[in-house]
Amino acid sequence: AAESGWTYRWNAFELVSGSPVAAPIDLVSRSVSTTGPFGRNLALVSGALTGGTTYRFELFAASSRAPQPAFAAVQIEMNRAPYGGQLKVTPTTGTATFTQFTLEGGGWLDEASDLPLEYAWFYAYASAPELSAPLSDRLRADTMTAFFPAGSLSVSVAVYDSFGARTTVSQAVTVSEPDPLTEAQIAAILDLSDEKVDM
Repeated sequence: AAESGWTYRWNAFELVSGSPVAAPIDLVSRSVSTTGPFGRNLALVSGALTGGTTYRFELFAASSRAPQPAFAAVQIEMNRAPYGGQLKVTPTTGTATFTQFTLEGGGWLDEASDLPLEYAWFYAYASAPELSAPLSDRLRADTMTAFFPAGSLSVSVAVYDSFGARTTVSQAVTVSEPDPLTEAQIAAILDLSDEKVDM
């Protein structure tokens, strides 16, 4: 599109590591760019570029008042989110109130310049995964313990690097309702409470 007598054309390429081949990116697609390739500015859709990949952007600008077209290019490497780790929940079944679960999110890797990593823990009912409940803020520790309510749950950890790139993994956990307390168990709990008060 012309702007003050100038016309613009953007090109973008995905650079393949170890290869001279550069794969063109379709900037006309609305799933890639919200502005298209013919404006003064180029805006990309969030998530259109892949982490850990290098891209080259080129801008050509021409005007009838300029003796020759102008050209500029820039090469960028997209930050890669943490990778290579896992989430392990032990045990995977238990009883509400009584079972303490251990959550381990070890083995995550990233570039040295992207460290330290931080971990945010949360869970949701399997029937409503979009309604998650946080278990912690973002922490440096990759392990924590928690008690869960009864139900079929999805326990998750989101692993962040220092630039905010995130990878989330989940594991299914089944938590049952506790059996009703018997009269003898209630009496034993009350006796224990009385002993603590006396002390």
